[in-house]
Amino acid sequence: MSGSNLIDEALVITSSLEGGGGEICTGRGKGAYPLSFLGDEDIANQIVSAGEDGCGFEAPLEAMYRFLIDPEPPATVTVTGEGLDRASVATGVAEDLLERRAEFFPPFSSLTVIIATDEDDCSVLDSGDAWRMGSETVPRAASACATEPNSACCRPCDLTESAPPEGCPALKGDPACLEGMTFDSRDAPLNTRCWAQKRRFGKDYLFPVERYTEALTSPIITNRRGQRVENPLFKYGSTPDMVQVLLLSGVPWQLITKPESQGPGQSLEFLTPSELDANGTWDKILGDPAQNIPPSDSHLIESVEPRAGLPLPGAAWDPLHGHEVIWPRRDSLQHSCIFELPRPEVCSDASGCACDPRLETESPLCRQPDGSYGEPQRFAGAFPPTRLLQFARSLGESARVGSICPQQLMDVGQPGYGYQDFIHTSLLGRATSSNYACFTPSLPLHQDGTPKCKLLELYRDQELDCATLGRIPVDDEYRAPMRIKDTDRGTLCEIPRMPGDPSNPTSDYYRCAHELHPTLESEGYCYIDTKLGLGSPDLVVPCIDSHKRFFRSIPAALGRPGTEVGLICDYRK
Repeated sequence: MSGSNLIDEALVITSSLEGGGGEICTGRGKGAYPLSFLGDEDIANQIVSAGEDGCGFEAPLEAMYRFLIDPEPPATVTVTGEGLDRASVATGVAEDLLERRAEFFPPFSSLTVIIATDEDDCSVLDSGDAWRMGSETVPRAASACATEPNSACCRPCDLTESAPPEGCPALKGDPACLEGMTFDSRDAPLNTRCWAQKRRFGKDYLFPVERYTEALTSPIITNRRGQRVENPLFKYGSTPDMVQVLLLSGVPWQLITKPESQGPGQSLEFLTPSELDANGTWDKILGDPAQNIPPSDSHLIESVEPRAGLPLPGAAWDPLHGHEVIWPRRDSLQHSCIFELPRPEVCSDASGCACDPRLETESPLCRQPDGSYGEPQRFAGAFPPTRLLQFARSLGESARVGSICPQQLMDVGQPGYGYQDFIHTSLLGRATSSNYACFTPSLPLHQDGTPKCKLLELYRDQELDCATLGRIPVDDEYRAPMRIKDTDRGTLCEIPRMPGDPSNPTSDYYRCAHELHPTLESEGYCYIDTKLGLGSPDLVVPCIDSHKRFFRSIPAALGRPGTEVGLICDYRK
Protein backbone atom coordinates (compact mmCIF):
# COMPACT_ATOMS: atom_id res chain seq x y z
CA MET A 1 0.00 0.00 0.00
CA SER A 2 2.86 2.39 0.73
CA GLY A 3 4.32 4.36 -2.15
CA SER A 4 1.11 4.28 -4.20
CA ASN A 5 0.04 7.29 -6.27
CA LEU A 6 -2.41 9.73 -4.71
CA ILE A 7 -4.58 9.39 -7.85
CA ASP A 8 -4.40 6.34 -10.10
CA GLU A 9 -6.50 7.68 -12.98
CA ALA A 10 -8.02 11.08 -13.74
CA LEU A 11 -10.64 12.31 -16.20
CA VAL A 12 -11.76 15.86 -16.93
CA ILE A 13 -15.49 16.47 -17.48
CA THR A 14 -16.78 19.85 -18.59
CA SER A 15 -19.76 21.34 -16.79
CA SER A 16 -21.69 22.47 -19.88
CA LEU A 17 -24.66 20.16 -20.44
CA GLU A 18 -26.83 19.84 -23.51
CA GLY A 19 -30.44 20.95 -23.29
CA GLY A 20 -30.45 22.13 -19.68
CA GLY A 21 -31.45 25.68 -20.54
CA GLY A 22 -33.83 24.98 -23.39
CA GLU A 23 -33.06 25.81 -27.00
CA ILE A 24 -30.04 27.99 -26.18
CA CYS A 25 -28.27 24.89 -24.79
CA THR A 26 -29.42 22.29 -27.32
CA GLY A 27 -26.40 20.89 -29.11
CA ARG A 28 -23.98 23.18 -27.27
CA GLY A 29 -22.39 20.80 -24.82
CA LYS A 30 -22.19 17.25 -23.49
CA GLY A 31 -20.33 17.85 -20.29
CA ALA A 32 -21.03 14.43 -18.84
CA TYR A 33 -18.74 12.90 -21.45
CA PRO A 34 -15.12 12.95 -20.28
CA LEU A 35 -12.59 14.62 -22.51
CA SER A 36 -10.03 12.53 -24.36
CA PHE A 37 -7.14 11.65 -22.08
CA LEU A 38 -3.95 13.32 -23.29
CA GLY A 39 -1.35 11.50 -21.20
CA ASP A 40 -0.45 10.79 -17.60
CA GLU A 41 1.41 14.08 -17.14
CA ASP A 42 -0.78 16.28 -19.32
CA ILE A 43 -3.75 16.82 -17.04
CA ALA A 44 -3.25 20.61 -17.16
CA ASN A 45 -3.58 20.65 -20.96
CA GLN A 46 -6.64 18.45 -20.66
CA ILE A 47 -8.25 21.00 -18.36
CA VAL A 48 -7.36 23.84 -20.72
CA SER A 49 -8.81 21.90 -23.65
CA ALA A 50 -12.21 21.98 -21.95
CA GLY A 51 -12.40 25.59 -23.11
CA GLU A 52 -15.12 28.11 -22.29
CA ASP A 53 -17.60 27.30 -25.04
CA GLY A 54 -20.94 25.59 -24.53
CA CYS A 55 -24.12 26.34 -22.67
CA GLY A 56 -23.69 29.23 -20.23
CA PHE A 57 -25.52 27.47 -17.41
CA GLU A 58 -22.60 25.65 -15.81
CA ALA A 59 -23.67 22.39 -14.18
CA PRO A 60 -20.74 20.70 -12.40
CA LEU A 61 -23.02 18.75 -10.04
CA GLU A 62 -25.24 17.34 -12.78
CA ALA A 63 -22.24 16.57 -15.00
CA MET A 64 -20.74 14.60 -12.10
CA TYR A 65 -24.06 12.84 -11.54
CA ARG A 66 -24.60 11.88 -15.17
CA PHE A 67 -21.14 10.43 -15.66
CA LEU A 68 -20.68 8.63 -12.34
CA ILE A 69 -24.13 7.85 -10.96
CA ASP A 70 -27.17 8.30 -13.21
CA PRO A 71 -28.65 4.80 -13.79
CA GLU A 72 -30.02 6.00 -17.14
CA PRO A 73 -28.05 9.07 -18.33
CA PRO A 74 -30.09 10.70 -21.10
CA ALA A 75 -28.82 10.49 -24.65
CA THR A 76 -30.45 13.84 -25.45
CA VAL A 77 -32.37 16.63 -23.72
CA THR A 78 -34.66 18.48 -26.08
CA VAL A 79 -37.63 20.86 -26.00
CA THR A 80 -40.93 19.68 -27.46
CA GLY A 81 -44.24 21.45 -28.10
CA GLU A 82 -45.10 25.05 -28.87
CA GLY A 83 -45.45 28.25 -26.87
CA LEU A 84 -46.02 27.89 -23.14
CA ASP A 85 -46.99 24.25 -23.69
CA ARG A 86 -43.37 23.42 -24.44
CA ALA A 87 -41.52 20.95 -22.20
CA SER A 88 -37.94 19.88 -21.62
CA VAL A 89 -37.66 16.15 -22.24
CA ALA A 90 -34.81 13.74 -21.52
CA THR A 91 -34.83 10.81 -23.92
CA GLY A 92 -32.85 7.65 -24.54
CA VAL A 93 -29.89 6.26 -22.63
CA ALA A 94 -26.29 7.25 -23.38
CA GLU A 95 -24.87 3.73 -23.68
CA ASP A 96 -21.43 5.00 -24.70
CA LEU A 97 -21.28 7.04 -21.50
CA LEU A 98 -22.11 3.93 -19.45
CA GLU A 99 -19.30 2.06 -21.19
CA ARG A 100 -16.82 4.85 -20.43
CA ARG A 101 -18.01 4.93 -16.81
CA ALA A 102 -17.33 1.20 -16.43
CA GLU A 103 -13.83 1.62 -17.86
CA PHE A 104 -12.97 4.51 -15.57
CA PHE A 105 -14.56 3.35 -12.32
CA PRO A 106 -13.99 -0.37 -11.73
CA PRO A 107 -15.50 -2.21 -8.73
CA PHE A 108 -14.09 -1.59 -5.25
CA SER A 109 -12.64 1.78 -6.34
CA SER A 110 -12.15 4.87 -4.20
CA LEU A 111 -13.26 8.12 -5.79
CA THR A 112 -12.14 11.74 -5.49
CA VAL A 113 -14.30 14.35 -7.24
CA ILE A 114 -12.53 17.69 -7.74
CA ILE A 115 -14.87 20.55 -8.66
CA ALA A 116 -13.06 23.64 -9.95
CA THR A 117 -15.23 26.58 -10.95
CA ASP A 118 -15.41 30.37 -10.65
CA GLU A 119 -19.23 30.32 -10.61
CA ASP A 120 -21.97 28.55 -8.70
CA ASP A 121 -23.67 25.37 -9.85
CA CYS A 122 -26.59 25.85 -12.24
CA SER A 123 -27.79 22.29 -12.85
CA VAL A 124 -31.03 22.99 -14.74
CA LEU A 125 -33.81 20.40 -14.62
CA ASP A 126 -34.20 18.28 -17.76
CA SER A 127 -38.01 18.12 -17.55
CA GLY A 128 -41.13 20.29 -17.35
CA ASP A 129 -40.87 24.02 -17.98
CA ALA A 130 -37.13 24.22 -17.22
CA TRP A 131 -36.72 25.40 -20.84
CA ARG A 132 -37.82 28.81 -19.56
CA MET A 133 -34.37 29.27 -18.04
CA GLY A 134 -33.10 30.08 -21.52
CA SER A 135 -36.18 31.82 -22.89
CA GLU A 136 -36.75 35.52 -23.44
CA THR A 137 -38.94 35.80 -20.33
CA VAL A 138 -39.12 34.17 -16.90
CA PRO A 139 -41.89 34.55 -14.29
CA ARG A 140 -41.83 37.29 -11.72
CA ALA A 141 -42.19 36.06 -8.13
CA ALA A 142 -45.15 36.93 -5.92
CA SER A 143 -44.53 39.38 -3.06
CA ALA A 144 -44.22 36.68 -0.39
CA CYS A 145 -41.12 35.26 -2.09
CA ALA A 146 -39.00 38.27 -1.11
CA THR A 147 -39.17 37.41 2.59
CA GLU A 148 -40.62 33.89 2.77
CA PRO A 149 -39.48 31.93 -0.29
CA ASN A 150 -40.40 28.63 1.41
CA SER A 151 -44.01 29.59 2.10
CA ALA A 152 -47.02 28.38 0.09
CA CYS A 153 -47.70 31.99 -0.88
CA CYS A 154 -44.42 32.13 -2.81
CA ARG A 155 -45.22 31.19 -6.40
CA PRO A 156 -44.79 32.53 -9.96
CA CYS A 157 -46.98 35.46 -10.95
CA ASP A 158 -47.99 33.77 -14.21
CA LEU A 159 -49.16 30.58 -12.48
CA THR A 160 -52.64 29.48 -13.52
CA GLU A 161 -54.67 28.74 -10.39
CA SER A 162 -58.39 28.48 -9.67
CA ALA A 163 -57.87 29.79 -6.14
CA PRO A 164 -54.86 30.98 -4.15
CA PRO A 165 -53.39 28.80 -1.38
CA GLU A 166 -55.11 29.26 1.97
CA GLY A 167 -54.13 32.54 3.58
CA CYS A 168 -52.47 33.90 0.43
CA PRO A 169 -53.59 36.82 -1.74
CA ALA A 170 -54.67 36.12 -5.31
CA LEU A 171 -51.92 36.62 -7.87
CA LYS A 172 -53.96 39.14 -9.85
CA GLY A 173 -53.95 41.47 -6.83
CA ASP A 174 -50.42 40.73 -5.60
CA PRO A 175 -48.32 43.96 -5.53
CA ALA A 176 -45.30 42.34 -7.20
CA CYS A 177 -47.41 40.71 -9.91
CA LEU A 178 -49.12 44.00 -10.66
CA GLU A 179 -45.72 45.26 -11.84
CA GLY A 180 -45.75 42.58 -14.52
CA MET A 181 -46.21 38.82 -14.75
CA THR A 182 -42.72 38.18 -16.13
CA PHE A 183 -39.20 39.53 -16.38
CA ASP A 184 -37.66 39.92 -19.81
CA SER A 185 -33.98 39.42 -20.66
CA ARG A 186 -33.22 43.04 -19.73
CA ASP A 187 -34.59 42.69 -16.18
CA ALA A 188 -33.34 39.11 -15.77
CA PRO A 189 -30.34 38.65 -18.10
CA LEU A 190 -29.46 35.05 -18.92
CA ASN A 191 -26.18 35.37 -17.04
CA THR A 192 -27.99 36.08 -13.75
CA ARG A 193 -30.78 33.51 -13.78
CA CYS A 194 -29.20 30.84 -11.60
CA TRP A 195 -29.21 32.48 -8.18
CA ALA A 196 -32.04 32.84 -5.59
CA GLN A 197 -34.58 31.53 -8.09
CA LYS A 198 -37.41 30.90 -5.63
CA ARG A 199 -37.13 34.43 -4.27
CA ARG A 200 -36.92 36.03 -7.71
CA PHE A 201 -39.04 33.78 -9.95
CA GLY A 202 -41.34 31.99 -7.50
CA LYS A 203 -39.95 28.54 -8.27
CA ASP A 204 -36.73 26.60 -8.73
CA TYR A 205 -35.67 25.44 -12.19
CA LEU A 206 -32.65 23.61 -10.79
CA PHE A 207 -32.22 20.07 -9.51
CA PRO A 208 -32.26 20.09 -5.69
CA VAL A 209 -28.84 19.84 -4.02
CA GLU A 210 -30.13 16.78 -2.13
CA ARG A 211 -30.04 14.83 -5.41
CA TYR A 212 -26.26 14.99 -5.41
CA THR A 213 -25.82 14.41 -1.68
CA GLU A 214 -27.85 11.21 -1.94
CA ALA A 215 -25.90 10.16 -5.03
CA LEU A 216 -22.61 10.14 -3.11
CA THR A 217 -23.92 8.76 0.19
CA SER A 218 -26.81 6.34 -0.40
CA PRO A 219 -26.88 2.81 -1.90
CA ILE A 220 -30.41 3.55 -3.19
CA ILE A 221 -31.33 6.55 -5.37
CA THR A 222 -34.29 7.75 -7.46
CA ASN A 223 -34.16 7.24 -11.23
CA ARG A 224 -35.68 9.34 -13.99
CA ARG A 225 -39.11 7.70 -13.58
CA GLY A 226 -39.25 8.24 -9.82
CA GLN A 227 -38.37 4.65 -8.94
CA ARG A 228 -36.00 3.77 -6.10
CA VAL A 229 -33.13 1.80 -7.63
CA GLU A 230 -29.64 0.60 -6.83
CA ASN A 231 -26.95 3.30 -6.95
CA PRO A 232 -24.43 2.30 -9.67
CA LEU A 233 -21.67 4.00 -7.69
CA PHE A 234 -22.02 1.48 -4.85
CA LYS A 235 -23.15 -1.56 -6.80
CA TYR A 236 -19.95 -3.58 -6.44
CA GLY A 237 -17.98 -3.13 -3.26
CA SER A 238 -17.43 0.64 -3.15
CA THR A 239 -18.98 2.33 -0.12
CA PRO A 240 -19.78 5.97 0.73
CA ASP A 241 -16.69 6.31 2.93
CA MET A 242 -14.57 5.69 -0.20
CA VAL A 243 -15.86 8.92 -1.81
CA GLN A 244 -14.27 12.33 -1.31
CA VAL A 245 -15.14 15.75 -2.82
CA LEU A 246 -12.66 18.61 -3.14
CA LEU A 247 -14.36 21.91 -3.92
CA LEU A 248 -12.39 24.78 -5.45
CA SER A 249 -14.85 27.65 -5.81
CA GLY A 250 -15.33 31.34 -5.12
CA VAL A 251 -14.66 31.38 -1.38
CA PRO A 252 -11.83 33.73 -0.38
CA TRP A 253 -8.94 31.67 0.94
CA GLN A 254 -8.58 34.14 3.81
CA LEU A 255 -11.89 32.87 5.26
CA ILE A 256 -11.21 29.11 5.10
CA THR A 257 -7.57 28.80 6.12
CA LYS A 258 -5.95 28.90 9.54
CA PRO A 259 -4.86 32.49 10.30
CA GLU A 260 -1.44 31.36 11.49
CA SER A 261 -0.74 29.84 8.04
CA GLN A 262 -1.49 33.01 6.08
CA GLY A 263 1.84 34.73 6.68
CA PRO A 264 4.56 35.25 4.05
CA GLY A 265 6.45 32.11 3.05
CA GLN A 266 3.97 29.75 4.75
CA SER A 267 1.89 26.98 3.19
CA LEU A 268 -1.82 27.56 3.58
CA GLU A 269 -3.57 25.18 5.97
CA PHE A 270 -7.22 24.82 5.02
CA LEU A 271 -9.83 24.26 7.69
CA THR A 272 -11.22 20.74 7.94
CA PRO A 273 -15.00 20.14 7.80
CA SER A 274 -15.17 19.79 11.58
CA GLU A 275 -13.20 23.02 12.02
CA LEU A 276 -15.51 24.88 9.64
CA ASP A 277 -18.38 23.81 11.90
CA ALA A 278 -16.66 24.43 15.22
CA ASN A 279 -15.50 28.00 14.56
CA GLY A 280 -18.65 29.25 12.83
CA THR A 281 -17.12 29.58 9.36
CA TRP A 282 -20.15 27.99 7.72
CA ASP A 283 -22.29 30.86 9.04
CA LYS A 284 -19.82 33.29 7.44
CA ILE A 285 -19.59 31.72 4.01
CA LEU A 286 -23.00 30.04 3.61
CA GLY A 287 -25.54 31.01 6.25
CA ASP A 288 -28.64 28.82 6.02
CA PRO A 289 -30.22 28.99 2.55
CA ALA A 290 -33.04 26.65 3.60
CA GLN A 291 -34.12 29.23 6.20
CA ASN A 292 -33.38 32.22 3.94
CA ILE A 293 -30.49 33.28 6.20
CA PRO A 294 -27.66 34.85 4.16
CA PRO A 295 -23.93 34.47 4.90
CA SER A 296 -22.71 36.81 7.63
CA ASP A 297 -19.72 37.77 5.46
CA SER A 298 -20.99 40.09 2.72
CA HIS A 299 -18.45 38.81 0.16
CA LEU A 300 -20.47 35.57 -0.10
CA ILE A 301 -23.88 37.19 -0.60
CA GLU A 302 -25.25 36.76 -4.14
CA SER A 303 -26.27 40.15 -5.49
CA VAL A 304 -26.19 42.20 -8.66
CA GLU A 305 -26.35 45.43 -6.67
CA PRO A 306 -23.45 46.55 -4.45
CA ARG A 307 -23.57 44.92 -1.04
CA ALA A 308 -23.70 46.82 2.22
CA GLY A 309 -20.41 47.36 4.00
CA LEU A 310 -18.14 46.66 1.02
CA PRO A 311 -16.17 49.41 -0.77
CA LEU A 312 -17.20 50.96 -4.08
CA PRO A 313 -14.84 51.98 -6.92
CA GLY A 314 -12.38 54.62 -5.81
CA ALA A 315 -12.49 53.56 -2.16
CA ALA A 316 -9.83 51.64 -0.27
CA TRP A 317 -8.85 48.33 -1.90
CA ASP A 318 -10.49 45.27 -0.33
CA PRO A 319 -7.89 42.44 -0.06
CA LEU A 320 -10.54 39.77 -0.74
CA HIS A 321 -12.38 41.10 -3.80
CA GLY A 322 -11.07 44.58 -4.63
CA HIS A 323 -14.36 46.43 -4.50
CA GLU A 324 -17.98 46.30 -5.66
CA VAL A 325 -19.00 47.03 -9.25
CA ILE A 326 -21.80 49.18 -10.65
CA TRP A 327 -23.00 46.93 -13.47
CA PRO A 328 -24.63 49.19 -16.13
CA ARG A 329 -26.64 46.32 -17.63
CA ARG A 330 -27.14 44.49 -14.32
CA ASP A 331 -25.88 41.36 -16.04
CA SER A 332 -23.40 40.03 -13.48
CA LEU A 333 -23.18 39.22 -9.80
CA GLN A 334 -20.70 40.90 -7.50
CA HIS A 335 -17.39 39.10 -7.03
CA SER A 336 -16.64 37.11 -3.90
CA CYS A 337 -12.87 37.00 -4.45
CA ILE A 338 -10.28 38.05 -7.02
CA PHE A 339 -6.63 37.19 -7.64
CA GLU A 340 -3.76 38.70 -9.60
CA LEU A 341 -2.93 37.12 -12.96
CA PRO A 342 0.67 36.06 -13.60
CA ARG A 343 0.52 37.91 -16.94
CA PRO A 344 -1.93 40.76 -17.66
CA GLU A 345 -4.31 40.02 -20.56
CA VAL A 346 -4.75 42.46 -23.43
CA CYS A 347 -8.37 42.33 -24.49
CA SER A 348 -7.60 42.12 -28.19
CA ASP A 349 -5.73 38.87 -27.45
CA ALA A 350 -8.35 37.17 -25.26
CA SER A 351 -12.00 36.21 -25.66
CA GLY A 352 -14.40 37.31 -22.94
CA CYS A 353 -11.98 39.89 -21.60
CA ALA A 354 -13.48 41.68 -18.60
CA CYS A 355 -11.71 44.92 -19.49
CA ASP A 356 -13.10 45.50 -22.97
CA PRO A 357 -13.38 49.33 -23.18
CA ARG A 358 -16.90 49.00 -24.61
CA LEU A 359 -18.14 47.63 -21.26
CA GLU A 360 -17.51 50.97 -19.55
CA THR A 361 -17.30 49.29 -16.16
CA GLU A 362 -15.04 50.16 -13.24
CA SER A 363 -14.23 46.58 -12.35
CA PRO A 364 -11.50 45.61 -9.87
CA LEU A 365 -10.29 43.15 -12.52
CA CYS A 366 -9.28 46.14 -14.62
CA ARG A 367 -7.83 48.44 -12.01
CA GLN A 368 -4.37 49.66 -12.96
CA PRO A 369 -1.48 50.49 -10.58
CA ASP A 370 -2.26 54.23 -10.88
CA GLY A 371 -5.88 53.67 -9.82
CA SER A 372 -7.37 54.06 -13.30
CA TYR A 373 -9.51 51.45 -15.09
CA GLY A 374 -8.97 49.87 -18.49
CA GLU A 375 -6.71 47.43 -20.30
CA PRO A 376 -4.92 45.18 -19.64
CA GLN A 377 -6.89 42.85 -17.37
CA ARG A 378 -4.72 42.37 -14.28
CA PHE A 379 -7.00 40.26 -12.12
CA ALA A 380 -9.46 37.39 -12.45
CA GLY A 381 -12.35 36.74 -10.11
CA ALA A 382 -15.04 34.39 -8.91
CA PHE A 383 -18.60 34.58 -7.60
CA PRO A 384 -20.41 33.27 -4.48
CA PRO A 385 -20.92 29.46 -4.79
CA THR A 386 -24.03 29.03 -2.59
CA ARG A 387 -25.30 25.72 -4.03
CA LEU A 388 -21.84 24.19 -4.15
CA LEU A 389 -21.24 25.11 -0.51
CA GLN A 390 -24.61 23.60 0.43
CA PHE A 391 -23.50 20.40 -1.29
CA ALA A 392 -20.10 20.37 0.42
CA ARG A 393 -21.56 20.98 3.86
CA SER A 394 -24.12 18.21 3.40
CA LEU A 395 -21.29 15.69 2.88
CA GLY A 396 -19.68 16.40 6.25
CA GLU A 397 -16.19 14.96 6.60
CA SER A 398 -16.25 13.67 3.00
CA ALA A 399 -15.88 17.15 1.46
CA ARG A 400 -13.07 19.71 1.69
CA VAL A 401 -13.55 23.38 0.79
CA GLY A 402 -10.81 25.30 -1.02
CA SER A 403 -10.66 28.52 -3.06
CA ILE A 404 -10.51 28.97 -6.83
CA CYS A 405 -8.84 32.32 -6.04
CA PRO A 406 -5.25 31.30 -5.22
CA GLN A 407 -3.01 33.18 -2.84
CA GLN A 408 -0.46 33.72 -5.60
CA LEU A 409 0.34 32.66 -9.18
CA MET A 410 3.69 34.40 -9.54
CA ASP A 411 6.17 31.82 -8.21
CA VAL A 412 5.50 28.11 -8.61
CA GLY A 413 8.25 27.26 -6.14
CA GLN A 414 6.80 29.27 -3.27
CA PRO A 415 4.06 28.30 -0.78
CA GLY A 416 0.55 29.44 -1.65
CA TYR A 417 1.05 28.89 -5.38
CA GLY A 418 -2.12 27.88 -7.22
CA TYR A 419 -3.98 25.02 -5.61
CA GLN A 420 -1.08 22.82 -4.60
CA ASP A 421 -1.46 23.39 -0.85
CA PHE A 422 -5.14 22.46 -0.91
CA ILE A 423 -5.01 19.51 -3.31
CA HIS A 424 -1.89 17.90 -1.89
CA THR A 425 -2.90 18.10 1.75
CA SER A 426 -6.48 16.99 1.01
CA LEU A 427 -5.33 13.90 -0.86
CA LEU A 428 -2.46 13.11 1.47
CA GLY A 429 -4.68 13.53 4.51
CA ARG A 430 -7.13 10.95 3.29
CA ALA A 431 -7.26 7.72 5.26
CA THR A 432 -5.66 4.68 3.64
CA SER A 433 -8.00 2.11 2.09
CA SER A 434 -7.60 -1.37 3.58
CA ASN A 435 -9.63 -3.32 1.01
CA TYR A 436 -7.85 -6.01 -1.02
CA ALA A 437 -10.25 -7.07 -3.76
CA CYS A 438 -10.23 -9.88 -6.33
CA PHE A 439 -7.01 -11.77 -5.67
CA THR A 440 -5.92 -15.28 -6.65
CA PRO A 441 -4.56 -17.32 -3.71
CA SER A 442 -6.71 -18.15 -0.71
CA LEU A 443 -5.53 -16.73 2.57
CA PRO A 444 -4.46 -19.18 5.31
CA LEU A 445 -7.36 -19.81 7.70
CA HIS A 446 -8.09 -20.62 11.30
CA GLN A 447 -10.67 -23.35 11.95
CA ASP A 448 -13.49 -20.80 12.27
CA GLY A 449 -12.78 -19.43 8.77
CA THR A 450 -11.08 -16.23 9.84
CA PRO A 451 -7.75 -15.49 8.10
CA LYS A 452 -4.44 -16.20 9.83
CA CYS A 453 -3.43 -12.64 9.04
CA LYS A 454 -2.84 -9.33 10.71
CA LEU A 455 -3.82 -5.97 9.27
CA LEU A 456 -0.98 -3.73 10.43
CA GLU A 457 -0.70 0.03 10.58
CA LEU A 458 2.62 1.86 10.80
CA TYR A 459 2.81 5.28 12.45
CA ARG A 460 6.16 6.29 11.02
CA ASP A 461 8.40 8.51 13.13
CA GLN A 462 5.91 8.38 16.03
CA GLU A 463 6.19 6.53 19.34
CA LEU A 464 2.59 5.83 20.33
CA ASP A 465 0.55 3.57 22.58
CA CYS A 466 -1.46 1.20 20.35
CA ALA A 467 -4.13 0.54 22.98
CA THR A 468 -5.02 4.23 23.33
CA LEU A 469 -5.61 4.31 19.55
CA GLY A 470 -8.00 1.36 19.66
CA ARG A 471 -5.30 -0.85 18.16
CA ILE A 472 -3.47 -3.98 19.33
CA PRO A 473 0.28 -3.96 20.14
CA VAL A 474 2.34 -6.35 17.98
CA ASP A 475 5.71 -8.01 18.37
CA ASP A 476 8.82 -6.70 16.63
CA GLU A 477 8.89 -9.82 14.39
CA TYR A 478 6.31 -8.13 12.15
CA ARG A 479 8.54 -5.16 11.41
CA ALA A 480 10.55 -7.15 8.87
CA PRO A 481 7.50 -8.29 6.79
CA MET A 482 6.34 -4.66 6.78
CA ARG A 483 9.79 -3.73 5.40
CA ILE A 484 10.62 -1.61 8.40
CA LYS A 485 14.36 -1.28 8.86
CA ASP A 486 15.97 -1.64 12.26
CA THR A 487 17.02 1.99 12.03
CA ASP A 488 13.48 3.18 11.26
CA ARG A 489 11.48 4.72 14.07
CA GLY A 490 7.75 4.46 14.44
CA THR A 491 4.99 2.42 16.06
CA LEU A 492 3.46 -0.68 14.50
CA CYS A 493 -0.05 -1.63 15.61
CA GLU A 494 -2.60 -4.24 14.59
CA ILE A 495 -6.05 -3.12 13.42
CA PRO A 496 -8.66 -5.40 15.06
CA ARG A 497 -10.83 -7.60 12.85
CA MET A 498 -14.60 -7.31 12.83
CA PRO A 499 -15.94 -8.83 16.08
CA GLY A 500 -18.21 -11.84 16.35
CA ASP A 501 -18.59 -15.44 15.23
CA PRO A 502 -18.20 -15.74 11.42
CA SER A 503 -20.96 -18.39 11.37
CA ASN A 504 -23.50 -16.37 13.37
CA PRO A 505 -25.82 -14.38 11.04
CA THR A 506 -26.35 -11.74 13.73
CA SER A 507 -22.64 -11.06 14.29
CA ASP A 508 -20.84 -8.06 12.82
CA TYR A 509 -18.25 -10.34 11.20
CA TYR A 510 -20.93 -12.37 9.40
CA ARG A 511 -22.75 -9.24 8.22
CA CYS A 512 -19.47 -7.76 6.95
CA ALA A 513 -18.92 -10.91 4.86
CA HIS A 514 -22.50 -11.26 3.59
CA GLU A 515 -24.17 -7.82 3.22
CA LEU A 516 -23.39 -5.33 0.47
CA HIS A 517 -24.19 -2.32 2.67
CA PRO A 518 -24.28 -3.37 6.32
CA THR A 519 -25.02 -0.81 8.99
CA LEU A 520 -22.50 -1.56 11.74
CA GLU A 521 -21.22 0.35 14.73
CA SER A 522 -18.05 -1.76 14.82
CA GLU A 523 -15.01 -1.16 12.64
CA GLY A 524 -12.83 -3.96 11.36
CA TYR A 525 -12.31 -6.42 8.52
CA CYS A 526 -13.59 -9.77 7.28
CA TYR A 527 -12.59 -12.27 4.61
CA ILE A 528 -14.74 -13.42 1.70
CA ASP A 529 -13.70 -16.53 -0.25
CA THR A 530 -16.62 -18.05 -2.11
CA LYS A 531 -14.47 -20.96 -3.32
CA LEU A 532 -14.33 -22.02 0.32
CA GLY A 533 -17.93 -21.08 1.13
CA LEU A 534 -16.96 -17.96 3.09
CA GLY A 535 -19.13 -14.88 2.60
CA SER A 536 -21.68 -13.92 -0.02
CA PRO A 537 -21.08 -14.44 -3.77
CA ASP A 538 -22.85 -11.10 -4.32
CA LEU A 539 -19.80 -9.31 -2.91
CA VAL A 540 -17.43 -10.76 -5.51
CA VAL A 541 -19.64 -10.61 -8.62
CA PRO A 542 -17.16 -8.36 -10.51
CA CYS A 543 -14.24 -10.72 -9.82
CA ILE A 544 -13.28 -13.26 -12.49
CA ASP A 545 -13.84 -16.91 -11.55
CA SER A 546 -10.28 -17.54 -10.36
CA HIS A 547 -10.27 -14.40 -8.17
CA LYS A 548 -13.46 -14.75 -6.10
CA ARG A 549 -11.79 -13.49 -2.94
CA PHE A 550 -12.13 -10.21 -1.13
CA PHE A 551 -10.45 -8.92 2.03
CA ARG A 552 -12.95 -6.31 3.15
CA SER A 553 -12.67 -3.57 5.75
CA ILE A 554 -15.49 -1.41 7.11
CA PRO A 555 -15.00 1.46 6.72
CA ALA A 556 -12.86 0.92 3.65
CA ALA A 557 -10.39 3.51 4.94
CA LEU A 558 -9.51 1.89 8.26
CA GLY A 559 -5.94 3.15 8.10
CA ARG A 560 -5.49 6.61 9.57
CA PRO A 561 -4.20 9.46 7.36
CA GLY A 562 -0.44 9.46 6.98
CA THR A 563 0.01 5.82 8.06
CA GLU A 564 1.13 2.82 6.05
CA VAL A 565 -1.14 -0.23 6.07
CA GLY A 566 -0.11 -3.77 5.24
CA LEU A 567 -1.71 -7.22 5.36
CA ILE A 568 0.69 -9.86 6.78
CA CYS A 569 -0.40 -13.52 6.66
CA ASP A 570 1.13 -16.66 8.21
CA TYR A 571 1.27 -19.49 5.66
CA ARG A 572 3.27 -21.77 7.97
CA LYS A 573 1.50 -25.01 8.86
